[in-house]
Amino acid sequence: MINGVTWTLSNEVQFYILLPFIARYFIGRRALIAFPATLALVIIYRIVCFFIYNPNIDSIDWKYYYLTEYNILGCIDNFTIGMTISSIFYYKKIGKNRHIDNLIISARYLTWLTPLFFGMLFYTYYSWRFKQNSHFSWFFFSFGFDFFLYILFALIFLYVLFHKSLLTTFLSNTYLRIIGVIGYSVYIWHLPLMDSLNKTNFINGAEGWEKFYRLIPFSLLVILPFSFFMFILVEKYFIDLSSSLTKKHEDGMASAKPVKNKITF
Repeated sequence: MINGVTWTLSNEVQFYILLPFIARYFIGRRALIAFPATLALVIIYRIVCFFIYNPNIDSIDWKYYYLTEYNILGCIDNFTIGMTISSIFYYKKIGKNRHIDNLIISARYLTWLTPLFFGMLFYTYYSWRFKQNSHFSWFFFSFGFDFFLYILFALIFLYVLFHKSLLTTFLSNTYLRIIGVIGYSVYIWHLPLMDSLNKTNFINGAEGWEKFYRLIPFSLLVILPFSFFMFILVEKYFIDLSSSLTKKHEDGMASAKPVKNKITF
């Protein structure tokens, strides 16, 4: 059986190969240019694919969707959102900066509107997925849905990082933090584990909603412990190895001649 969720791994490997070459452009003020430039690159790529492939806009054309989404050029904008948030967090951490403070305040006010924006986005997805007769929904989902979706998540991340609130307290819950730590293992393993459970007599013998009620709780009882042990046995080793190599690099940089960092917001 092929694990469908692993399609992202090829994109992640390509991104980390590109990262040393593009990260410098997402530091400080450079990000204000690099971020919209990357978005423009993605839009241009999708437009080119649209004219070359000429998909049917009256129905869901999965081949076109895979062509524009399931590769590094189709999702590099999502990676750059994370890079921009990391840059903001770093410069806020090392010292007060007026531009960063203004950006964080703006993000705070925009976060209050995210429920409305999420509703609009998922209505667009519903129109694209089920109605299949809305040309506006088709174009928006093909060219901008994922970008705006991750922008909304970015606003929430900025809000949680820099403002104390009930949401911050909720997300800081110990059990949720544990799930967050093993989240990647959950993502990688949930599909094959659920598929295996679905073939058992206990699950496969049920029908309709009864099957759903059986599958979900038993999946959680299997997926969460399994993912936890996979994190301990596999992920943690490489995380510790990465931390060790990073520390050696930082120690080496500290012993070298200091260089002034001229990149600021």
